[in-house]
Amino acid sequence: VLEEFYGQKEVTKDDVDLNIFTEYAQHFIDNVLPNKLNSKSGVLGASQNTINKYKNVREKVLNFEKGKTDKLTLTDINESFQIDFIRYLREEETLSTNTIGRCINYIKSICNDAHRRGYKTSHELSQVKGFKEKVDFTYFNELEIEKIRLHDFSKTPYLDNARDWLIVGLHTGQRVSDFMKFTKKTVNGNLL
Repeated sequence: VLEEFYGQKEVTKDDVDLNIFTEYAQHFIDNVLPNKLNSKSGVLGASQNTINKYKNVREKVLNFEKGKTDKLTLTDINESFQIDFIRYLREEETLSTNTIGRCINYIKSICNDAHRRGYKTSHELSQVKGFKEKVDFTYFNELEIEKIRLHDFSKTPYLDNARDWLIVGLHTGQRVSDFMKFTKKTVNGNLL
């Protein structure tokens, strides 16, 4: 009744404002990624993994916007946004530096696509840049693995099982999602 009295109408899918960053991001996920040509493989459409990464970044921006009076527009994606968003991701979401850098890259990709399609973006967009720091790969040596294997977990027996799975993962070099699929058929003597 109030909407009718004030001449407002219900927002429908057709009324989406693609100048709002998260709305354009959803449009990008739903309409651009499925039709994007992979220049390396020649395959049409992004992988589900890539789509999920963009969805995740959109969700992080929505969470960042909570408590703010206005939604971010495409023109708001600038250096100032980058500084505030990095601070948010580091302090609130406790993300690693490389994960934060990838989030910035995904956001910039969305904005670049919007710009190519004629939407107004920030004149500072070229200053928004993802980043990456060199990572030293950490690993356990045989002595450390043996120390873990021999540790007494009698006070915390639930960690016994976790330790066993950790050691399986360390010795096979497989992620949990992979080694949980092991069956008798996948083990052939000393080979997997």
